[in-house]
Amino acid sequence: MDESSAKMDEVRLEVRKYILEQFFDGEDASKLTDETSLVESGTLDSMAALKMFSWLEDEYDIEILPEDVLVTHLSTISRIASFVVKKRDPSDA
Repeated sequence: MDESSAKMDEVRLEVRKYILEQFFDGEDASKLTDETSLVESGTLDSMAALKMFSWLEDEYDIEILPEDVLVTHLSTISRIASFVVKKRDPSDA
């Protein structure tokens, strides 16, 4: 496993844990996969998205610019991980 894949896996696991703790209360955790549509499933609404962007900034020490605040970046756990890795190190994208 290369370093970029390891970073992605680490971020995916941390994001999944955060979503389960913050937004998936009492739900069946097996229904949350890396490709689950977080918006379409109702897991993330507009307020939850803002909370998620704020957490990502704090957790990963990244700056999320107004132009970064797109629902596509939060559509799945995999997309969130890709967004974070790219923000942390644009050369990994």
